[in-house]
Amino acid sequence: MCFLILFSLVRYACRLSLRVHYLPPYHLPTVTKRTVLSQMARIFEPLGWLAPITFYAKIFFRQLCLLHLEWDQPLSNESQPSWLRFQSQLPTLAELHIPRFIPAVSSSAHQLIGFCDSSESGYAAVVYLRSSTSSDQYHVSLLAAKSKIAPCKAVTLPRLELCGAHLLAKIMHHLSTRVMPNLTTECIAFCDSSVALSWIRGESHRWKIFVGNRVAEIQDLVPSDCWRHVVSEDNPADCASRGLMPADIHHHHLWWRGPPWPSLDASSWPLSSVDSSQIEQVEVEAKPISTFMLAAISDEPTLIERFSSYLRLKRVTAFYRRFILNARNPSLPRSGFLLSSRRPRSV
Repeated sequence: MCFLILFSLVRYACRLSLRVHYLPPYHLPTVTKRTVLSQMARIFEPLGWLAPITFYAKIFFRQLCLLHLEWDQPLSNESQPSWLRFQSQLPTLAELHIPRFIPAVSSSAHQLIGFCDSSESGYAAVVYLRSSTSSDQYHVSLLAAKSKIAPCKAVTLPRLELCGAHLLAKIMHHLSTRVMPNLTTECIAFCDSSVALSWIRGESHRWKIFVGNRVAEIQDLVPSDCWRHVVSEDNPADCASRGLMPADIHHHHLWWRGPPWPSLDASSWPLSSVDSSQIEQVEVEAKPISTFMLAAISDEPTLIERFSSYLRLKRVTAFYRRFILNARNPSLPRSGFLLSSRRPRSV
């Protein structure tokens, strides 16, 4: 089966919306890794509005790659039902209408609100536009989203959360500078990882290379004071970092509109602070502090090492002391032989 998903612009009484076009599939005798990749490439969805669905397909294809199947080898009985069930739900996307109406575009009361999240499978970012419609009401609409699967090499979850924050910073910077350069927009980024937020709010040179490079670029794109913490239940990026079936996205209000509180006044937003108990995970990526100690080592032998006889050492030391006394008091010079009674005082 092959399919093609497109978007078309529809106008309903001054309300603009996008409709998903689903072309009927044609029959394929077997499902292979080649046909799965071909069908995934036919989903034309550049702004990421269907990111939860495409992420599910990406994860499925990565599982096929880990099985080391040949390109034209049929899928196993364990893998094929999952893909067929995914395909069977794709026609329901034809009933989907994505509202694209943004009120008061010419005003400056706009905010870009972004969310990022990660899982063991990958990470994602989603951005909404918050527009002021009246003194106490705000309109929130989905602008763009993007998801990436995690590398096959094991990466810690805090590092994946930081990669999601890095992806969100790039999307928000692109939207504010390229897509909407004429609008005065304020950027507010949300992340549900206390460890990643602690890295972003710290100085980039404190962290190791992987974390430090990404923190430096994040701070260049979105200032660190624009980042806030959000609970996982209110994070819409969770949908795109874990994937959804096509039938589950239709009435998924958290994905299309975000959490309920962005449509309220900012003073009514919930306050969520960073978990300070995870300080140990934060310091794992800190560079070790190096301590240096300088010690001067002389190769010249000491006075004791120059003489093998203790009596000779006493005699020479006594002459040294006489020279010092004569230099300090030249009016009363001392000369002649040394008395044996004075030699112990000289040492």
